Amino acid sequence: MKSSIVLFTFLFIFLSSAAFPQLSGDYYIPQGANPQGFTTLAAACASITASGVSAPVRFLIDGDLTETAANLIITTTTVTATNTLTILPNTSASHTITMSGCATTGNNTKTGFTIYGTNYVTISGSNGAGSGLTFTLNDATNGLKVLVINGGSSNITVQNCSFNFALMPASGTYVIYVGANAVPVPNNVTLQNNNIAQTGGIPQYGIYFQGSFGPPILGYGEKIKNNKVICYQAGVTLNDIGTADGPIEVSGNTLNIGSSSSTTYVEAMYIAYVGGTINVFDNQILSLNTYNATPGQGLLGKAFYGVVNTTAPPLFNV
Repeated sequence: MKSSIVLFTFLFIFLSSAAFPQLSGDYYIPQGANPQGFTTLAAACASITASGVSAPVRFLIDGDLTETAANLIITTTTVTATNTLTILPNTSASHTITMSGCATTGNNTKTGFTIYGTNYVTISGSNGAGSGLTFTLNDATNGLKVLVINGGSSNITVQNCSFNFALMPASGTYVIYVGANAVPVPNNVTLQNNNIAQTGGIPQYGIYFQGSFGPPILGYGEKIKNNKVICYQAGVTLNDIGTADGPIEVSGNTLNIGSSSSTTYVEAMYIAYVGGTINVFDNQILSLNTYNATPGQGLLGKAFYGVVNTTAPPLFNV
């Protein structure tokens, strides 16, 4: 009897691993006539979350996708510096991922696409001439955040993409939100050369980094570079992040801030309760509009526990 139980357990584990092998190589979405792939990005997310990876993996977006946002979450500890995950368009292709039907509970609450507890992920809109990748959130009731990186996800790069809202709630909207108001907080997150709400509705916040509330502050090595941001309240927010483990850089960003939706403060950047070294330079404010008695501010900073360098090169080119 005991030997039968052992044999059954072995067969169950063997058959399970055979039925759900770890991912390896290129996967086309949708698969089409390609050797391996998935019908939807949601199916790819479910597969990598359930099975993990055994080698570098690329999800190649090969068509415009209409996705259920509640199913667009990646959670796996198997992605490493060697076995990375890259999401990008197929060669010289330009596609849009339209997301609706956001979750109302869980780690991806009210979010379009979520990277949770997963390291070494790159989302890139660049893969040859004419390539591009756009993430559009279309949920007027629950769609608060287009992209969320949280659960301690580190060594994440998001570059050369566009993120926008088609439909959205009236307030509490963020284009890219990094952190989860709790530990662990993501480290070494790079956001560069992205178009933030350049089309569609104007959100409340553009790029928002949130560490743990109050000391000890967590999150280091973040880079926010050469992004174009449109929003109505705060373009770039760094709140409760920064340690001596690595500097943070905010540079080369172009900011258009303010709209008739602005009912309180309007700031190009908000940097508060930060530690370590933060280098802020060579950013450009194209507009800073307020529609009430509260004046607009290029930079609002407070409660610095470390060093914020803003003098050379200049903080802003206005």
